[in-house]
Amino acid sequence: MKTTLITSKEALLPHRKSILTLFSDSYGLALPAGIWDWAYMDNPHGDPVVALCHEGEALVGHYAIIPFPVTRAGRSVNSCLSMTTMIAPTHQGRGLFVSLARSVYDAAAAAGAACVMGFPNKNSAPGLFRRLDWTRPAPDRLATFSKSALMAFARQQPLFSADRFGVDMGEGVMRRWRLAKPGFAYEEREGLVYKPFGDALDLVWCGHERFLDALPDGRDLNVLVSGDYPLPPGIASKEYQFGVLPLAASIHPDAISRCMLLSDVF
Repeated sequence: MKTTLITSKEALLPHRKSILTLFSDSYGLALPAGIWDWAYMDNPHGDPVVALCHEGEALVGHYAIIPFPVTRAGRSVNSCLSMTTMIAPTHQGRGLFVSLARSVYDAAAAAGAACVMGFPNKNSAPGLFRRLDWTRPAPDRLATFSKSALMAFARQQPLFSADRFGVDMGEGVMRRWRLAKPGFAYEEREGLVYKPFGDALDLVWCGHERFLDALPDGRDLNVLVSGDYPLPPGIASKEYQFGVLPLAASIHPDAISRCMLLSDVF
C-alpha cells in the first residue's frame, strides 16, 4: 500500500473521481460532487490536508481536514474541520485510519494549524478519542423544541455565547462561503440562520438569545445543545459528539460554541 499526503487544492483535484467512488463504497450513498467542490476546492480559507492510501490503482483509504477558522472578539484561530473519513470495507481493521490521520495532523501542525475539530461518526470516533488524543466533552444533543420552549430554555442556559470561539457569520468570507453549500436552502433573519428539515426547522446558527423571537411561529425547531445543559422533560433529542485535537494551541472543546454550521453535515 502507498500513502500520499496532499496539501494543495491543485494536487487534490485529480483524485476527485476516486474519492467520490470510495465515499460511495464506504457509506453506501453518493457524495454530490458539488458538495465536495464546495468543501475542498471553493473553500476560501486555504488548502486542505488530505492523506490517501492506494492498493495498486485502487484508492482504499482517505482522511482529510479543511481550514475552518473560528473567531472570538475579533480574534480568529487557524482551526481545521475533520472531514469524510473513509476506509474501504476490504481494508478496515488494519489501523489504516489512525496512520493516515497522524500524517495529516503532523502536516497541519507544521503549517501552523491551531487545532482540529469535528463531530466524528461512530466509525471514526473510537480511533480519534482512544488512539489519537482528541479531547471529548459530554456529548452534545440535537434537541427538538417548540419556539416557546426554546425561548424559555434559552433564558436559563447560555446557548449562544459570544465569550467562546464560534463561526463568524458577520458580513465576510466565512458567511458567504458557508451559506453557499450546495443543496441547502438556508434562510436568514437578523442574528439567525435556519433551514427546513421536513416539517421542522434546523436552527443552524444564532448570534444571541434575543433573536429567537424572530423565528417563524408554529414550527418545531431542531437545535444543537451542549451536553453540559440538562434538557427539560419531554424534549426529544439524540447525541451528537464533538471533539478537538489541540495542535499549536491548547483549545478545549468547551471554549468553542457549537452550532450546526460548525458541522459539515448541516
